[in-house]
Amino acid sequence: MKAEEYLELAHKEERERRNNPNQYELYSYTYVWLKSRNPELAKELEDNFKKIELQVNSVREIEEVLRLEELYDNRLEDLEDDSIKY
Repeated sequence: MKAEEYLELAHKEERERRNNPNQYELYSYTYVWLKSRNPELAKELEDNFKKIELQVNSVREIEEVLRLEELYDNRLEDLEDDSIKY
């Protein structure tokens, strides 16, 4: 799986995860199950992820910067809005 495909699918999963408080446990269970019953496949997946890890981390950092910029812009707009009383 290439980084672009992973990120696209991961965004969808993240939205679903926010709606399910037990999602972390499900992912943890899935990983433990895979690693204990098929360690070769688990290792292959880990190795594949290492190949795209830098791309994924770069995109995540950019997304965080954009999120913070949006928060800053919204706050700045609020401060400039004379109708809002502080």
